[in-house]
Amino acid sequence: MKIDGHHEGLNEQLKFFRDDDTSADSHGVVASPWSKETIDKHKKEERERITREMGSPDDLCQIIVEVVDELNGIKLAEQFRDDRKQQLLLKKKIDQAKSMIEDAGHLTKRYVQSIEEWQAAKDGENRQSDEKHLQKFTDAEIARKNSHNALISQLRALIRFVSFNFSRDVSMEALEGWQEDQLERGQEVLQAKRIRFSRRNIILPDSVNIRNRKHITAWAGQISHSLTKIEKLLSRKPESSSNH
Repeated sequence: MKIDGHHEGLNEQLKFFRDDDTSADSHGVVASPWSKETIDKHKKEERERITREMGSPDDLCQIIVEVVDELNGIKLAEQFRDDRKQQLLLKKKIDQAKSMIEDAGHLTKRYVQSIEEWQAAKDGENRQSDEKHLQKFTDAEIARKNSHNALISQLRALIRFVSFNFSRDVSMEALEGWQEDQLERGQEVLQAKRIRFSRRNIILPDSVNIRNRKHITAWAGQISHSLTKIEKLLSRKPESSSNH
């Protein structure tokens, strides 16, 4: 998502505030045109804008409901409808995709918990600056970043898996390269009738840029309110279909 000029200007000011100490006074305090309150206000406004654009927890849950319905409705290509090996492979791939969505939910829960633990450690470090509290904050910061990275990696893997196995929006060149790689690894290629999913990033709303860590943080915070509902959805068995 393109950041508007107002926020670009703010980012430049923040960079100056962090890196340039030429304006420090005799006490080593760096002068800045931006007070802490102003910076915090802009950060809050940006978080609210990102969250508002992606929708409510119910909206995000509905996206996953739609994706699961789309996965359950996928069929084999016409010439492979009676191929038993392909029928079993289709079921396996659909189950794997839903399992990856479930894993993303678990990692989302872990990430949200790590944010809460980091915030508690940060508040404690602000009140008490001894070495014990500083180490606790450092450990919480590392855990938060690691869980964030794990969630992003899982979302990327999910999008790649679903796209290459089921989506019609993958370029022919990319698809042929992936299929060749699968065959070289001794993996059978699924011959599904490819579909166009409702969202380009499968379970993420179109306003979310997976390369933007702030977007993933906001998405995790929103979708975390619907994780129990999503777990129930994924545990439900789809109606059997002879067309698979």
